[in-house]
Amino acid sequence: MEDDALAFLTDAGLVGRHAMSQQKRWPANNTNTELEHKLGECIWWLTVLAGRMNIDIEVAAENFQTKTEKIIA
Repeated sequence: MEDDALAFLTDAGLVGRHAMSQQKRWPANNTNTELEHKLGECIWWLTVLAGRMNIDIEVAAENFQTKTEKIIA
């Protein structure tokens, strides 16, 4: 699982690079295509990691959103 967590972090870093490239702050090719791919891959990794740790990712996301909305409101 640790290797998968590191793979997720690598992909999350690439999301940052592609976001910078989309905003013309980092040189890269196929930015939008790669950004879309990496965003999807990060969601996939989070789903896989949550499953391996016996965490319902949908419940976790709903709990986070509810808590955050209360703080922001």
